[in-house]
Amino acid sequence: MNTQTLIAAAMASSLLLGCGGSGGSSSNTQGQLTVSVTDGPVEQASAVVVAFTAIEVKPIDGQAFTIDFDETQAVNLLDYQGENFISLLDEHALNAGDYNWLRLAIDESDTYIVVNGNQHTLRIPSGSQSGLKLNHPFTVGAGDNTHIALDFELRKSIHLTGSGKYQMKPVIRVVDSINAYTVSGVLADSLVLDVNCDNDPNNAVGNAVYLFAGHDSLLQDMQGNDDDVLSSSAVNYNAENDRYEFTLGFVPQGDYSLSFTCDAVNDQPFDDDSADIEFSDPLNITVADDNLSDVLLD
Repeated sequence: MNTQTLIAAAMASSLLLGCGGSGGSSSNTQGQLTVSVTDGPVEQASAVVVAFTAIEVKPIDGQAFTIDFDETQAVNLLDYQGENFISLLDEHALNAGDYNWLRLAIDESDTYIVVNGNQHTLRIPSGSQSGLKLNHPFTVGAGDNTHIALDFELRKSIHLTGSGKYQMKPVIRVVDSINAYTVSGVLADSLVLDVNCDNDPNNAVGNAVYLFAGHDSLLQDMQGNDDDVLSSSAVNYNAENDRYEFTLGFVPQGDYSLSFTCDAVNDQPFDDDSADIEFSDPLNITVADDNLSDVLLD
């Protein structure tokens, strides 16, 4: 087993601000809320567009209320992978206090997926009727900007039904950005170019880095159980530096295991595909209070 414990030493990215600073609020009874979306990769699709129309929030001691957007925000989630994100709500003034949950309102008529150059309707069960409710309590501090990141795990979320229709049952990782960081690094060429990797002539299909909770974790495909993959990153070839790179964004503090697979295209969510997926030896990492960069998977 290739085991290496890495503790970050670089300053945290300014993109991951979380609860800190006044954010321009002068009231001692109000704070601000920023809600952003990011996502993990999914094979074969070139676009996954979700149309967001509003956000509903529920104060712990009050009635839920809706924050309508000025216009529908049609977001191609594949444009915001790794540490990249787009804010649906940006420093919106809210009463300071505790909140029970938030809900994303969806316009399913403008939500779609593009596969092999063809656009298909992407159905989100009850998306237009009840939206996507996220039972994640959060606190808006007086004078603070609370930044919540919603990480859409597309590999786990998108299914092709028996009738040939695309359906999205969103699996969303909710992260309070104040204690979330970026893990990035490179892969040894030998992993991607291994003779057992049949990932097209350009070595561009099925390559992914999976993140698991804890050191020396059980490596498995996405099955929806307690040992499931927390997050994943596409592997991209950097021609300028002649190397294969990965980036995992919004990773909370803690211990993790990283592993590479070139068989991610075979990973069907909630099914046991272990016979069709091979992993590299895990690499142990520790995310403390800074970003991790130049992690080497070999």
